[in-house]
Amino acid sequence: ESLKAIQAQSGATLHVDQSTKDLGMSVIRISGSEEAVSTAKSLIDRKVSEVKIPLQDVGGMNTVAYEYHIDQSYVGFFIGRGGEQVKRIKAQTGATVVIDQSTKDLGYSIIR
Repeated sequence: ESLKAIQAQSGATLHVDQSTKDLGMSVIRISGSEEAVSTAKSLIDRKVSEVKIPLQDVGGMNTVAYEYHIDQSYVGFFIGRGGEQVKRIKAQTGATVVIDQSTKDLGYSIIR
C-alpha cells in the first residue's frame, strides 16, 4: 500500500520526513482524529512488518528499531514517577527505551 492509499483508508494525514535517511531511517508523522491516527498506524505497522529487515546489533542478535512521537503532555505519564514505567518496560521486554526530548519545544518527544 502506498502512503496515499493509507491516507485514503484511514482518513489521517501522513508526512514523511526523510531528513534522517542518511542515518538509515525516515520519520512518518501521522495527524488526524484519534481513530484515523490509530488506523493509519496499524496499516503502517502491518506494511513495515511485511518488509522489515532486522538490524544486526553488536552481539549478533537480530534487533528491530521503532520510533514513536508522543505528545509532550504525555511524556511524564509515559516515563512514570522516578522512571518506573520505562524501567518496567525494559524489565518486561528486554528492549532499550530512549526518550529524546530535544523536540519538546515543537510539542512532542521521540521514543526510540
